[in-house]
Formats: sequence, structure tokens, C-alpha cells
Amino acid sequence: MAQQVIPASLKVVIEELSPDAIRCNVTKQGIEGATKSALRYNRITVSSEADAYVYVNANVVHVGGSTCVVALDVSVQQWDTLPDAAGGQIWGTFEYCNAGILQSGSDSANRLYAATKNAIDQCLADIKPSKNPSFNRVLRQVLNDKANATPSQ
Repeated sequence: MAQQVIPASLKVVIEELSPDAIRCNVTKQGIEGATKSALRYNRITVSSEADAYVYVNANVVHVGGSTCVVALDVSVQQWDTLPDAAGGQIWGTFEYCNAGILQSGSDSANRLYAATKNAIDQCLADIKPSKNPSFNRVLRQVLNDKANATPSQ
């Protein structure tokens, strides 16, 4: 069985942050910087033209004083089509990997940026073939079809 391959380039998609993020000194630019740094460390090019993307969702809640709670979810995904039972195709998302953390305390921004890098490293390390044989069969078929497809005119 062929191993899944980490995409050579990825888009970066970061969800909008809650208003509490500002009170916790967490910025979208900071998360994006940590994400891009982790991708460079893993020798992955950041490209707005890539088919696959790293998706980062950070939910930040200010609970009082300098204390914040952060739930971080990181995944590498790709939209693609799959054959359906009727002979047509349906859109779906392949999730290569997923990692997340939950943390609380002060200095949330710096801790979150470090956790973002760690979650991306963990996610990329976890990319492997699915343990679901049906999924693997469909994935192989889609990849074979793409490899043998003739360019559209």
C-alpha cells in the first residue's frame, strides 16, 4: 500500500478570531507567522496556489485578569472529488492529519504561537495511510484516475 505523501506546498487558512483574542494579545498575524515558520521548518512551501491547505482554528476566551483559555485545532486538508455509487462524483475533503491543544493561563499569545508550531509538527508527523480499507481503495482510485486523466481542452 502506498504511503500518503505530505504535500510539497500548502495554503494557509486561519479562522477569524473571537473578540477575546485581542484581550489575550493573540493576533491572526501571530498565528499565521507561527504556522508559516512551522511549515518552513518542515520544508513545505507556502503557496496561495496550492490545492491542499493547513487549517488553523484558535478559539480564545478571556476568563479574567491576565488569564485566557485557548482551544487550538490544526489540520491539513484538501478538497477533491470522489466517485459516488451512481457513477457521478461528489466533493469531499480529505483530511491528512489533525492535532489540537487546550491550554489556559497568562502569556496566552506566546504559548499559543509555540503550541501552533508543535501542533503542525505533530500533525505532519502523523500523516499515514488511513486504517479504513474502503477509504484507501477510493483514495487509490481517485489518485489513479488523476494520474491517467487526459488534460481538458
